[in-house]
Amino acid sequence: MGTPVVAVVIALASLFAAGSARAADVRLKRVGSFDQPVYVTGVPGAARKLVVVERYGRIRIVVPGRRSKLLADLRSRVRIDNPRETVDQRGLFSVALPPDYRRSGRFYAEYVDRTGRLRVDELRRGGSDVRPILDLGAVSTQHHGGQLQFGPDGLLTSAPA
Repeated sequence: MGTPVVAVVIALASLFAAGSARAADVRLKRVGSFDQPVYVTGVPGAARKLVVVERYGRIRIVVPGRRSKLLADLRSRVRIDNPRETVDQRGLFSVALPPDYRRSGRFYAEYVDRTGRLRVDELRRGGSDVRPILDLGAVSTQHHGGQLQFGPDGLLTSAPA
């Protein structure tokens, strides 16, 4: 899959996303190496755990100072015709973990599937149970990603990228 990208900015991104850091408080820390990381989020109720999404389909759980663990592998479901092509923006975009993730193991992924359709699926830890939530239809090679998240009302939402 090519040369891995070192994601040292993940710690920085997570601090600013939480709104808890000032520039003087930020310290960069290497948390791992990833191939085309496109999104990072926290695990509800687990302050030190991060979830890293790789464009071509892997989702990893990261605890700084430890080796990352595979949360799900969607490479057989995700469409990327040429992973190094900058014009083709298909792939896995985002995941969202609900507030009850630690108990339920459920999470949601947004991606372009092998048939070229934009979809949101519900998965469980390990990625073997997949339940379709939304099929948003066929897409071109550009401008169709977004960020899944749970709002303050506890409902799943999507924000444009």
